[in-house]
Formats: sequence, structure tokens, C-alpha cells
Amino acid sequence: MALPQLHVDDVTVVTDLDAQYKDATLKSTVRVAGPVGAHFVLTGELYSLDGNKIAVPAMSQAADIGADGSVTVTLAAPVVAPKLWSAEKPNLYYVFYRLSDGNQTVVERVQDRIGFRKVELKGGAVQVNGVPVKFTGVCRHDEYLTVGHALAEEMWKADIALMKAANVSAIRTAHYNHAERFMELCDEAGFYVLDEIPSCWVASEIRDATRTWAYVFRSKETLARDKNRACVVVWSCGNESSYGVNNQAEFDYMKANDPTRLGLDLANEPGAEPQNRL
Repeated sequence: MALPQLHVDDVTVVTDLDAQYKDATLKSTVRVAGPVGAHFVLTGELYSLDGNKIAVPAMSQAADIGADGSVTVTLAAPVVAPKLWSAEKPNLYYVFYRLSDGNQTVVERVQDRIGFRKVELKGGAVQVNGVPVKFTGVCRHDEYLTVGHALAEEMWKADIALMKAANVSAIRTAHYNHAERFMELCDEAGFYVLDEIPSCWVASEIRDATRTWAYVFRSKETLARDKNRACVVVWSCGNESSYGVNNQAEFDYMKANDPTRLGLDLANEPGAEPQNRL
């Protein structure tokens, strides 16, 4: 991928709803990379899925690239009564970002598709936008009879149509990161996704602290790719392994870096210590 020297390196979007689950605050934390000392202006805009611009206060920030070659800026604006995202009503929006250099020349435009929703655990029940939900779900593998793991879009759409017809509302990505386009289709169709960090069946290694870096690395990669997907409501921290420092490290990393979602430890191998928790 070819990028300009001055470019958007990472975007984290949070759509926080008020106590009545009516109005929202749209917050984008954006890391910009480039030559040390370079000046830039980052501007954000919100659009409906059909391309109409949503009237929100201006989101714009000027800054200079720091000594490490990057700087993080925050764009935020209140949004009055957005259409909320849920499995039943998967309403989506676009956020557009425009990056201009010190000469006021636009050097990059990026976009992301988001949904306004809030995930909470209240009274022992998972709630989305203040409404308790019961996951009617499946553990899905990203594979197909005739092509193995080399799926095309029509196969993802076929799976989605079958699951919708069966009244499935939730998907666990057993036991690895599913294709990025499949996750986008889950946003569109309306599924609650338990996004699983790829670590499973490692009863001995799970207690080996010399391997912790590998588990945290996979956690970082999973969060970095899927954090702005509205469909992802729970991070699943591994599968069927004895409990130990490594799946705890996964859990701690996800909770520390994404307080907007629930985290689940799946240390459910027979004989494992009872550490499953939300």
C-alpha cells in the first residue's frame, strides 16, 4: 500500500450514547504519521449511508508531527438522535476524514463506516442500547465446501442469508479472525459478533510467560482491525485452553484498550480453573 509521507495511521471511533440512549457523542481518536515537525489540519464529517451530510458541529484539529514521527489528535461532536445500530435495525453511517498539509493541500482522504450503539452488562444481562438481548448464535468457521478458506463475497452472503433465515442473531468467529469483508457484511446485515482472538488448544503454553508477547500481539492486531465494527460486541479471549498468564494478558489488554465492549475469557478446557467471566 502506497501512502503519502503525511498520512492517517490509525482511527478509533467511539459512539457514546447518553443515559436515555437517544443522543450521542461521536469521538474519533486519530493517529497521524509523517515527517517530524510537519504541520497538518485534520477535518472530520459525518454522512448517512445514502450520502447526505449530517449536521454536526465542526470537527477539525491542527497539530504538528512529534519527534517519534506521529501525533494523536481527537475530533468530537454531539450528534442529535442518530439512528441506532442493532441486529434488528443495523443502521450505519460514514465518517470521512480529510488530511491537509501546511500548505492547505489535501494529501489524503479516508473513511470508515460506523454504527451508533452502546454495549453494557446490567443485572447479569447483556444490553445493547439499553435493551437486554439474548444471543441466538452459532460458532462459525470461515470456510466453504468447495474452496476451503479462500472464500468470495457470494459465499459470505450465502452464509449470512442462511443464518438470518434460521433466526441467528449472533456469531462467534471460531477460532480466529474472519475475513475483514465478512465483518463488514455483519455490520450491514445485523449480527452480534463475539470476535475471537486466535489462540486455542494450548494447555501447556498458556502458562509460559515467555510466550506472552505473542498473545498480546494477536490481541493488538485483532483490536486494531475490528475495533470500529459495530457488529463486534464481545472480545473472545481464546478458546479451550487451561487458564494462565497468557489468556489473562489477552483479557487485560482488550479491557484496558477498549472499555466500550465486553471481554470474555474462554478458558473452558475440562479441568481448567473456573475463570470464565465478563
